[in-house]
Amino acid sequence: MRRGNVTLIATCSLAMALAGLVPLLAPAACPAALIFGLAALILAKRRPERFAGRKRATAAILISLAGLGLFVVESSAFLSWKRTQARDQRMHITEDRLARLKEGLEAYFEAHGAYPEADSPEALCLELLPDHLQDCPLRDGWGKPFQVRSRGDAYEIQCLVGGESGHLQGVRNRRIPRTETGPVPVEVSLPAADAPATSGSGSPSDTPAGSADTPSTGPEAPGSRPG
Repeated sequence: MRRGNVTLIATCSLAMALAGLVPLLAPAACPAALIFGLAALILAKRRPERFAGRKRATAAILISLAGLGLFVVESSAFLSWKRTQARDQRMHITEDRLARLKEGLEAYFEAHGAYPEADSPEALCLELLPDHLQDCPLRDGWGKPFQVRSRGDAYEIQCLVGGESGHLQGVRNRRIPRTETGPVPVEVSLPAADAPATSGSGSPSDTPAGSADTPSTGPEAPGSRPG
């Protein structure tokens, strides 16, 4: 083998290492650059009188390792973004299905004056379909069934959604009870009305002059009449 052939191998390994900096080419180019670079280094070390290209091979190995590290970082960021996007999409699906169940329950209340009696999504859908809801969802965006509790004057729909780590987060839709002006969400805390200002009955400053607190004149003592 001539001296120029080994230099060509080192040059090819360097070119492949540079191509490995592109994320789409990194899985194939970086390992190939490592193999060619190591081969060029071994040949240059064992037969230095015939083979050259040690500096190029060393540069190719370092660049290919950097390309692999960059590929791992970019892949992790991309996968994290995809997981977040998928979770947001499933959450949107869950919120949309909860909203549809709410519409069906309110339509049932307007027609019957009370919410249906149900302890499961299947029983709830039997009451709502087809007069009050055209499509009744049974599961959330993660494929888990809703937890339903509905009574005459109140209902509660709950689902537990989990991320990749298995951590559970609650998504609740609760409305109890209805008032004359419509349903009041439990999450909303209405401030109490201000009580009318009243004065204390035992306050000395609130007692008018000449009232019962003024000592009364008792009966005249015997012998006190004028003669």
